[in-house]
Amino acid sequence: MLADDVYKSRLRSNIVALETWLAGLRDMAAIDVEGDDASWRAAVSPGLREACPFELVLRTDQKFDLSVGREAYEDLAVASLELLPPLLVAITQGRVVTRTWATAGTATPVRIETIITPATGSPWIAARALRALASNDAGGLVMRDRHYVPYARGA
Repeated sequence: MLADDVYKSRLRSNIVALETWLAGLRDMAAIDVEGDDASWRAAVSPGLREACPFELVLRTDQKFDLSVGREAYEDLAVASLELLPPLLVAITQGRVVTRTWATAGTATPVRIETIITPATGSPWIAARALRALASNDAGGLVMRDRHYVPYARGA
C-alpha cells in the first residue's frame, strides 16, 4: 500500500487521464462521471447492445469496485492505478468474456467468471460462486462464454 498522500496524488492524476479518455468515447457510449472527497465513479453504457457496459469506482481507501456487464466486484485492492486503464480499454475493444459454469445434468449455474484481456499483459480474472458443487456434480460442468463486441468498428 502507498502512503495516503502519495496514493491520493496519483489517484487525482489518473482520474484526469481517465476523464480525458472517457471524453473520447462520448460518440459511442453514454457516460456518467461523478466524484466526491471519498471516491470517483464512471459508468459507461455503450450504444451497441452487444457491447459491454462497465462502471468503475476508485476510492481514496486504495480500493476499487468494478462492474462489468451484469457482474460486480467490490472492495478490490488497488495494486497499481496504472493497471486499470488497459482493462477499461480492453472492455471497449470487446476483449471481455463472461464465462458461466453450470452442471451438465441440470444446467444449474455454479460459477461466473469475468475475463478481461488487455492488449499487453495477463488477463484480469474475477469470479463469484453461485452455489457449492454437490459431490455428483464434480465431473460434469459445462462452460458457456458470452463475448462482447467493440464499442466501434475497427477498435
